[in-house]
Amino acid sequence: MLARIILGVAFLFPFAMQSGSGITPLNVKLGLWETTVTTTMSGMPAIPDSALAQMPPEQRAKIQQMIEAQNGKPMTTKSCLTKDKLQNSNPFQKAPQGCTYTVLSSTASKMEVKMECVRNGMTVSSNIMVTASDSENVKGTVHMNTDSSNGSAANSMKMDATFTSKWAGASCGDVK
Repeated sequence: MLARIILGVAFLFPFAMQSGSGITPLNVKLGLWETTVTTTMSGMPAIPDSALAQMPPEQRAKIQQMIEAQNGKPMTTKSCLTKDKLQNSNPFQKAPQGCTYTVLSSTASKMEVKMECVRNGMTVSSNIMVTASDSENVKGTVHMNTDSSNGSAANSMKMDATFTSKWAGASCGDVK
């Protein structure tokens, strides 16, 4: 679930750039977008040893089952890209505590972003590549590594994802 949330946020980064931020947003249409994400994960979610010590074996097994059930299955969502979101929302200025985002490159058709978070003994590093082949089609990849502070293989996770997004129309209807 955490991985899917990260992907959702990662996909919206290229759309959510302030024009005055010095970052070139992707040249895409406003309106309803449909995004399909396929995620593959390996390793146990990076959970600090202190949390693992307090977790019953059944709970830990349940988390592993959830990951395996979602692994490799496409998930499709809809989102609404408005002019306000495109021009006035910059997630890089509002990074969660302990996280930094760095735009490595930015053009109207391609963007590469690096995200790093350090919280509760965990380090999360992600590389996000996004390409707009035209104003109605976007695709990309996300590579994420999560490790606990002790470096144990039991507390690390790797996630790779691919996504495609298509413009579905100018009207968003009830989709936010």
